[in-house]
Amino acid sequence: MAALVVICAVLSAVVLGWAAYAFAGLAVLLVAALAWFIFRAVSRRQPGKPATAVAVYRVMLTLLAGWVLVGAARSGMSAADHPAHQLGVIIVDLGAAVALVIAASGWLLAAFAVPEDSKSVRVPALVAVGQAAVAAGMAVSLYAIS
Repeated sequence: MAALVVICAVLSAVVLGWAAYAFAGLAVLLVAALAWFIFRAVSRRQPGKPATAVAVYRVMLTLLAGWVLVGAARSGMSAADHPAHQLGVIIVDLGAAVALVIAASGWLLAAFAVPEDSKSVRVPALVAVGQAAVAAGMAVSLYAIS
């Protein structure tokens, strides 16, 4: 939960234009969160375990938050002035944004569209809405720096 707060702080810093000022502190917190998620993903080496998949998802989300933070901090405190306006970077940013929109949709579907007689596990609504909001916010941030 604390790492989710750090990712939200990164998104807030980018939106408010404070990415260059808060870069050092947020980068340290992101590295700590990334180390924790990698430890959780590696320590549970049983294939098919949902906890491992969640840890890998959070590793990827933390890496994307770091990319958004670095991109916004390098661009003079504005997400719109990203210095790496090269075709490869733009395509990767937009591809990740599309994947995060699909992830946000998946979180909402896992909470609200699971039939009662299904063997699938229903995600609690509050968790799903929070994760969907973070994924959608990250998608918007990636779109903004592309």
